[in-house]
Amino acid sequence: TGLSKGAILTHRNIIAATLQAEAWFAPAYAGQSDMRKIHGIAALPLYHIFALTANGLVFMKFGGLNHMITNPRDMPAFVKELQQNRFTAITGVNTLFNGLLNTPGFDEVDFSSLKVTLGGGMAGLLLQMLHPAVLAGVWDHSDFRADMSGRLRRTARFIALTTYGGPEEAAAVAARVRG
Repeated sequence: TGLSKGAILTHRNIIAATLQAEAWFAPAYAGQSDMRKIHGIAALPLYHIFALTANGLVFMKFGGLNHMITNPRDMPAFVKELQQNRFTAITGVNTLFNGLLNTPGFDEVDFSSLKVTLGGGMAGLLLQMLHPAVLAGVWDHSDFRADMSGRLRRTARFIALTTYGGPEEAAAVAARVRG
């Protein structure tokens, strides 16, 4: 994700992030008696806090298998690993998922045991809010001057649901915007 920003995290931050990622995974695995059957796919290196928590620490806490892809930039080899392994979870950032979707053979991966896909990288999507056309619409049709944090929160929710949500969620949030 570019040059290091030198962020310092406390143990409390790391524990909170791990519990948050676990909460995202928990509904998908409710009722599963043997958590060791969880098989996640993770792209190395785990240098980003999202990867560290969502892959390294959460799978460790569950006691599941975390299949590490050592060179995620080699998309054909990554897809081959996916084809050879039945996995229940995959995490990544939007650029990784986009690369996989555009790699030959990805459409032949067996997703029948997949229960969770967790994506990081919201920052890139939030930057889309800064496009001049988007800013003009916000300026002309928004209450942002009266509620700046609420406006940002609602816009982030809209972007998240229209990008990562299901069709019903995306339609509902778009209908609200259209009025």
